[in-house]
Amino acid sequence: MPTVDPLVVPPTLTITPWPDPVIDTLGHDPRSPYVEQFWLAILGPSTTWLLRRLAAGLEASPAGFELALEDTARSLGLGTRGGRNAPFMRSIARAC
Repeated sequence: MPTVDPLVVPPTLTITPWPDPVIDTLGHDPRSPYVEQFWLAILGPSTTWLLRRLAAGLEASPAGFELALEDTARSLGLGTRGGRNAPFMRSIARAC
């Protein structure tokens, strides 16, 4: 069985929907003005942009999609430096 190195970042991340009837009814779309007003200061701009990108991706592909990590990091202006403490990886962690 191959071992997995936790410091090696895979090229893609599988994004799938997580249906929740309560959140689907009462929650806020990451692209809404509410998120800009109340979440932005807590999550930071990089994570907010990432969440918006994920919401748009799920809207286009409701069953889920593969997120190309290097391309996404670069398009958000976060660079492609690897490792757990890289800016893009911290944005993913904050989103979780």
